[in-house]
Amino acid sequence: MGKAAKAIALLTLSALLVGCGAHGRAIGARMTHGLTTTSDFPPEFDDHADNLCPAGGFAAALRTLPGQSTAVLALTNTGARPCVVGGWVEVAFLNAAGIPAGLLAERVELPGPAEDVLVDPGLAAYAAIRWESCHPGELGCSTINSSVVTAPAGDGMLPAGVTDQDGVEVPEVTARSVQVGTLQPSQDDALDW
Repeated sequence: MGKAAKAIALLTLSALLVGCGAHGRAIGARMTHGLTTTSDFPPEFDDHADNLCPAGGFAAALRTLPGQSTAVLALTNTGARPCVVGGWVEVAFLNAAGIPAGLLAERVELPGPAEDVLVDPGLAAYAAIRWESCHPGELGCSTINSSVVTAPAGDGMLPAGVTDQDGVEVPEVTARSVQVGTLQPSQDDALDW
């Protein structure tokens, strides 16, 4: 990606981030795959502000589901300690030239209200991303070739490669609109809408 394209992508993503990063409320205590909602946090995590996951402490990956206009985003903690993440990720979609594809993702409170999630090292929080498919060339149809993600309270962009169920790179997705659900402690929870 050239310097001009990176600058445009950064400016577009910065505009998307205004007002994001707030953490939601817990919807109940549960533990799934080593991740815990806020009502189940150990005492040392009572002050969530001191335990937010650092922007550089994640890896992001999007995996499409077969036969659906849906992908699961896995936001994996690459740090050495557990940390808290919650709310929504911000996603910027890029075209083949590496510049914004002109498609903004709508944040939706699905599958439920935003909740804080404690993410252990090496494990992930998940969000579903759904889109309305379209045919290239149709009015309002955007072609997405890659994406970058920013975690809540993060200030760094993470490349998020798109693969299919088998780990094969998906070269492009065409979409008219996109919705991003709240971060959840498991993939099954994230897809429950």
